[in-house]
Amino acid sequence: MSAKPTSCRLPAQHQRFTNLRQSCTLSSSPDPESRLDIPVLVHLAQHDTSALANYTTEAGGVSARTILWWLVFTGTAMNYVVRMSITIAIVAMVKGHNLPRKNNLSFSSECFNATERYRATNISYMSTNTTKVPTDDEKDKVDWDEYEQNMVLASPYWLYWLTQLFSGYATRHYGSKVVFGLSNYILCLLGLFVPFATFHSFHLLIFLMALQGAFGGFVWPSLHAVTAAWVPPNERSKFITSYSGNSLGSALTLPLCGQLIHWFGWPSVFYVTGVLGTLWYTAWVLFMFDSPEKHPRISSSERNYILEQIGKAKTNEKLSAPWLKIFTSVNVWLIIFVQWGTYWCLFTAITQTPTYLYTLHGWDIKMLRTNITEDRLNSLTIVSIEGRLLDKRDLSAIIDQFAQQESRRKIL
Repeated sequence: MSAKPTSCRLPAQHQRFTNLRQSCTLSSSPDPESRLDIPVLVHLAQHDTSALANYTTEAGGVSARTILWWLVFTGTAMNYVVRMSITIAIVAMVKGHNLPRKNNLSFSSECFNATERYRATNISYMSTNTTKVPTDDEKDKVDWDEYEQNMVLASPYWLYWLTQLFSGYATRHYGSKVVFGLSNYILCLLGLFVPFATFHSFHLLIFLMALQGAFGGFVWPSLHAVTAAWVPPNERSKFITSYSGNSLGSALTLPLCGQLIHWFGWPSVFYVTGVLGTLWYTAWVLFMFDSPEKHPRISSSERNYILEQIGKAKTNEKLSAPWLKIFTSVNVWLIIFVQWGTYWCLFTAITQTPTYLYTLHGWDIKMLRTNITEDRLNSLTIVSIEGRLLDKRDLSAIIDQFAQQESRRKIL
């Protein structure tokens, strides 16, 4: 009869395997989470005791890094929910006679036939003669022309790029808990005043939207400080998948806002997102801290593991930025132009797609939330898969193998 594998409880502190073997107590606990097989224990002790501490933390409960991942993920999702709310709400905000009507436009036969083919694949299609959103009364709409509508959609980006330049400086002095959390929260709070500004002053609304964009610019650069302070280098490719919360936020905006408009009217979109942002900020304040040293509830094993792993990659040498070399580097300017083109396309699609599909193709809010949501969910799925591949080095191995095959082919 074969003997059952012996298991032991992990000690709370880092030790070499020789000390660990002496302090282990045999356990027959049926709970697989509370014991570790001897072969695994030997492997961990021989290679890295810090990995052993990490194993203990995750086996004993939810790690602080896991909680942080969810906070960042939901925070980036809320960021995009708030920022995209206006793009779907404006379809229901504007009076119908100020929206371009499809039957007043001329189409080539090719475009018309393509539209008709798409219409045939959908069960419900809004009539091309419909010029009013049936989910809201005319008295709750505003009389904006096309120029004013574009001003509202574009104003959040006027200062968005500028405040990003100062986000790193602010994060260094005040910490990512304040910069990321507070700027994201203020973004949500300002949304509560959008209905008031819409009905009282167009210029006040433009100022409010521009202010939202200014605070939104602080959000994304400050996330890199969170990653640097909390995540060991070998886990960063997995952790930054939390940034993909923006894809979930984009996917949630259309069904959430569309249903709210249908039930309560377009002002409810901004009230609900403001309340959700407040709930997120409460969780952020309670569970997020700028570094493992400042976290009052993190386990000692996880704290030691993070500090040890990050300490190997961190230098205490104070380096000055070579600004002249940066701004004269061809590679830097290539990256700038690529990013500029990428975000030009992204933000144009985000701000203009709902209005375009409604006015030119007659899509109602139900069709908008169904079709565009699928695109955002596909993006979220791809980002998650990429993070897993990068974390396990599978993608790097595939690329290396392909490069080696190409080299051999050229030699032959």
